[in-house]
Amino acid sequence: MGPADQRELVRLLATLRRERRQQSGLDPRLVPPDKPTAYRIARMVEEELGWKVAGWKIAAMKEGLQRQLRTD
Repeated sequence: MGPADQRELVRLLATLRRERRQQSGLDPRLVPPDKPTAYRIARMVEEELGWKVAGWKIAAMKEGLQRQLRTD
């Protein structure tokens, strides 16, 4: 995932958040390939919005959901 795709994803996520919209699915080229990239993009979205993070949601507590989300 190159810098141009990262910026595109950041703009998309920031726009969805500002407009309080959800989106189902994501172009495969915009899916972060690993956790460090995903966290970097999250920080970039924070900067793009100019909002301070107040907390994080923990959604993948069960093994089945972790498999679906490809995380641990």
